[in-house]
Formats: sequence, C-alpha cells, structure tokens
Amino acid sequence: MTLRSTLLKRVISSLDCNSATGPDLIPNILLKSCIDSLALPLSILFRKSITTGTFPSLWKKAHVTPIYKKKGKTNDPSSYRPISITCNMSKIFERIIFNKLYSFCLDTKVLKWNNAGFKKGDSTVNQLLYLTNLVQQGFDNGLNTLMVFLDIKAAFDTVWHNGLLFKLENYGICGQLLNWFKSYLYLRSQKVVIQGCCSKDLNTWSGVPQGSVLGPLLFLIYISDFDLALDSLCLFFADDSSMLQQYLPGNELSVSNIINNDLLKATQWADFWKMKFNFDKTTVVNFTLNKSRSNPINGIAFNGVNLHLSDSVKHLGFFLSYNLKWNLHINYLVTKTNSFIGLFKRNSRFLSRNLRHIVY
Repeated sequence: MTLRSTLLKRVISSLDCNSATGPDLIPNILLKSCIDSLALPLSILFRKSITTGTFPSLWKKAHVTPIYKKKGKTNDPSSYRPISITCNMSKIFERIIFNKLYSFCLDTKVLKWNNAGFKKGDSTVNQLLYLTNLVQQGFDNGLNTLMVFLDIKAAFDTVWHNGLLFKLENYGICGQLLNWFKSYLYLRSQKVVIQGCCSKDLNTWSGVPQGSVLGPLLFLIYISDFDLALDSLCLFFADDSSMLQQYLPGNELSVSNIINNDLLKATQWADFWKMKFNFDKTTVVNFTLNKSRSNPINGIAFNGVNLHLSDSVKHLGFFLSYNLKWNLHINYLVTKTNSFIGLFKRNSRFLSRNLRHIVY
C-alpha cells in the first residue's frame, strides 16, 4: 500500500472542524490549516507504521463521555450511552486504511447485500423498504412471514480480538498489514471524562474501537459469517439482526421448527465467537392478515427461553405491526411531535425571533 501526499491532503481537507479534539489535543482546524506542511511528514509516518506493522500507542487512547439516554435511573450506568472520542491524527490514517479495506470487502463479497449498516449508499430506509415490501408481497401471494428480531448485547464492546484477526486472515489480510491490525486492536485504553474531570486509564481487552473510523467496518467483518449455516433469510443493520421465513397457512409447525433450529445455530455461533444475544430484546412477530395469528405458532425458544409472540416490534426506528398497518407508528409520531410542540410553546417566549424561526 502506497501513501502519497496528495491522498493525505484529500483526506485532511475533508475533516470536520466542529469535531471534538481527542487525547492527542490536536484539533482538525489546525490539521487543515497546516495541510501543506503536514502532508509529507505524515505520509512518511503512516508508511512507516504500515511497513513495521505498528500502530502508535498514543493513538490507541480514547476519552469516553457518558450521555443520558433519557430513560432509566440517572444513577444507573446502563442508562447512559458512552460516546468515545479518539485522536484526530488516528482518524486520518484510519480513513486511508478504511477506503482500501472497504473496497476489498466489497470485491470479495465479505460485505453482503443483506447487511445495510455502515455501507455507502445503504441505510435503514433501504432495509425497511425491502422488509416491508417482502412481507406485503407475501400477503399478495397468500403467504405469512414469521420473523425473529435479535439484538447482540454490547456488540461493539465484545468483539473477540483473536477471532477478528482470524477472520481477517481467512479473508486474505496477511503479512505486515495483519500485524498492523493486531497492533491497532491490542493494548488500547480509555478513560471517562466528565466536565473536565478524568478517571484513570483502563485497558480494553475486547471490542472494536468506538468513535473510530475502522471500528464499524471491522464489526461488519466479524459478523459476516453469522448467517452462513442458517436456513432462514437474515437481514442485518449493525447489531440489529432479524431472521425470517415465509410460509403458507397450515405449515406453522414446520416453519416453527426451522426457526428454532436456526436460533440454536445462532446461539452456537455466538458461543463460539464469544458474543451474547440480548434475550430481553428478542421479539417474534408473525406477519399475517389472519386474526387468529397466535395459533398455532408456538414453541419458539431461544437458548432455553420461550419467546412470546408480539403484535408489533420497533425495528430501526419504525413500529411494524403484524398486519403491516401504520396506525401504531403514526400515533407514536403524533405523540412525540405534540410533546416537542408543547415544550417549544412553553419556552418560546424566552427565545429570540431568530431562534424561534430556526426551531420552527
């Protein structure tokens, strides 16, 4: 892999000056202002990093800021979403590696069509359109659709480093580049930063670096083989996954057995690759126009936990009902919008006319 100054200039010029400064204390506005002076020495530094298979230790540090999720107890750590801020210099180098690795994964079909997360030109909208169209076409052809919506617990934080490196090598990443990825993943550290106060640095022994450029792509590579042994169609978006089977009425027992068998395989995959599913967030929906939808779909179990049939599920921000009607989602949007309008109305007198116009 060759690194040219022109390539670095292109990456640096695309940096967002509003991004927070990481542990290296180098803001993006400084990098962009000194782009002509920095391009050559950075290209030498990055080239040296690749040829030696070594990632700079300073760039492995991260600052974590907890953001309240607006639900749950404020004194419960699980009620907060950790936002990780990494070094801006690291992100420049990662972007170059990302572009090469992303193209390689597309060419070798590591990134498949049914995974819509973190892919250029793909989105939650595309997957929702595909899913709802598939279910609706099933209705038109007299088919029901049994779906299980899965959630991987702490997905990005539980990626097994040795397992990820094994998969990278298996997909064709080898030599010093594989050593570079090993150096990139190992001996990373992070500390919590709240209002200028910092905790001690703690090492992370698993997971892909959150707040990084490469982290999401490495996670997609890690879960790319999840559905290889499954009979059901699987759809992915980051750590949200679903498996589905379409069937003719009267074949409920058969389709339940297929889903149960695939859930068993999913559990075995998770155990082998040191990941866990969040059973509390696992939902089963039988999409059908039949009002007696709960019969005789039963006996769906996941890791020994019996899953109850639900009339709806919130998936990728949308409420999907068993009959694919949108009343539930529309009511949710109306309630959410009215709440915001009420908040705005009560506080609008404290805002300037310009701010009111922006909010409106």
